[in-house]
Amino acid sequence: MLERFFAIFCFYLIAWVLSEDKKSFSWKVLISGVFFQFIIVAFLIEMPAASSPLLVISMGCRQSLILPLRP
Repeated sequence: MLERFFAIFCFYLIAWVLSEDKKSFSWKVLISGVFFQFIIVAFLIEMPAASSPLLVISMGCRQSLILPLRP
């Protein structure tokens, strides 16, 4: 789990290093956005009613990608 947080931190650190205007980089917005992403993921993982529509969409996408490839 710690490696995942380290990877996310490194990703955003690279984005900051490559940005042209480092003073306007808002760490507060970045941290709040990452926090809300974790909240949404936790909600989707823990609530079957929230994750089941996503599973249906995923299955539909898989079928639409696989069927045209078959002769």
